[in-house]
Amino acid sequence: MVTVPQQSPRFIMISVAVVYAVILLNIYHHQLGNVAEIATATHSSELQSRNVNLLDDYSMADSIAKKWNITTPHAAFLLSKQYTRHNDYDVSNDFLHFHHIAKTGGTSISDILKTAFGETVMPGSGRSGSFSPKKFHAAILENAQNRKNVTDFSQFKVSFGHTRLRPMHGPNRTELSIFFDNYNSLLSKPKRIRSLAMVREPTDLRASSHAMAMCALNGKVNTFNYWREKRNQTRVCTKEEGLDVEKLVQDYHDMVLNKKCPNSNAIGYDEAIKKLDRFEKNICTKGAESMSYCLSPSHLLSSPVYDGMRSMYKSLLGRYIARQPMMTNYVSIEKLMSRMNGSFDVKSIEEYALVDLGGLDLVYYDEYDMDNVLEDKFSNDTTNSEPDILWFGITERMVESTCLLFHMLNVKPFTVPRSRVVNCPPTSWWTTKHREEVKKREPGDYAVWRVANAILDVRIERMKKEIHSRLNDKFLHEDEKERLQAFIEAGCVGSMDSM
Repeated sequence: MVTVPQQSPRFIMISVAVVYAVILLNIYHHQLGNVAEIATATHSSELQSRNVNLLDDYSMADSIAKKWNITTPHAAFLLSKQYTRHNDYDVSNDFLHFHHIAKTGGTSISDILKTAFGETVMPGSGRSGSFSPKKFHAAILENAQNRKNVTDFSQFKVSFGHTRLRPMHGPNRTELSIFFDNYNSLLSKPKRIRSLAMVREPTDLRASSHAMAMCALNGKVNTFNYWREKRNQTRVCTKEEGLDVEKLVQDYHDMVLNKKCPNSNAIGYDEAIKKLDRFEKNICTKGAESMSYCLSPSHLLSSPVYDGMRSMYKSLLGRYIARQPMMTNYVSIEKLMSRMNGSFDVKSIEEYALVDLGGLDLVYYDEYDMDNVLEDKFSNDTTNSEPDILWFGITERMVESTCLLFHMLNVKPFTVPRSRVVNCPPTSWWTTKHREEVKKREPGDYAVWRVANAILDVRIERMKKEIHSRLNDKFLHEDEKERLQAFIEAGCVGSMDSM
């Protein structure tokens, strides 16, 4: 026989209270479940639509990554972030600097900025030259003297020139960054400095730089074709057609040596040398062999001079991989990664370019923690961040790029005259073999260029959706409707019927 112990009245009361509380809690949970069920039903359509959009964005990003042969497994994830990246350009508080990498078609972008911003373009900007702080100070002084008052420094909104901005912090900071620090110190509210840029297919960029900046080949080719046309002959651009660039350069070197170089023992030699241009001076003082790299692309690719054409986007990005401090040296990224890792890894370059060129996160002078963005953690401390790349265009996709620029600036598209100074593209005398050699040597630059194209694809698609979506808003202001409609008329996006 089991004896049941007697319970005290206090114990019984507590037990009853506990049972009662459990019953109430169950009722509450049931009611809470009903509320959640109602809320789920209310928002299910919205959530389903959002999930479908996210899935569509990821699927499109994955397709674009494959199109441009981006190999990092994070490509679709990082590219899909472009769909939710909003345009945060603030015309009142942002200052834009267009870093014009030479031979990327940047003169057209400078012209767009000049037209769009007018008098608010910072003096000293170079349409196709370097930014000049001296010209800025001279213009400010002249303006103050003419108006007899102090210039409103905050009026300036943009600058441009062949002058790199990064890094803005650390021991390798640029002179331009120091200038902007001083400029900001004149303002009651410092402006956020942001960067604009153009990138170009790596072989085309090298061919154009070689032809124009390094060797002045374009002028020689233009002159050659001018005299052909005078003889009623057709213009030619390749060796197969009859253009022998190597002979043109060799004839030029011979002419300079035989007719323009002064006698080093003659009186007035120093003055005579000063009158020569930089190419003539180099030939006369160092010999024609010092410029043998101008004879042909093959001569360039086999010359030590080519080392100065490695990793040509370092001036824009500051670095190629997350574990690299900005502008630590000018060694090519291929050599640097081999030293750091023992081998070259294109995936690391793709990932960093997707974040930095894509404007997904703030970056700093020191090494970047790639895990941040991969784990959806983003920087928000702008104190020592480098200027972000707010917009970039691609030379081979100029129409799309300028459309995107107009959209970012919130202005109506307008026509910009584009003038060419050459009648033959420099790559016309670069063979397939030359191009393959550059691709083999410059996987880092090609990784940046492929990523840039993928990002541009996403941004163009997003721009089209935004414009059409806003045009469908029946409450849209008439002025805004007119501005957005101009993008359709300019061919920036398809017609409403095509969407």
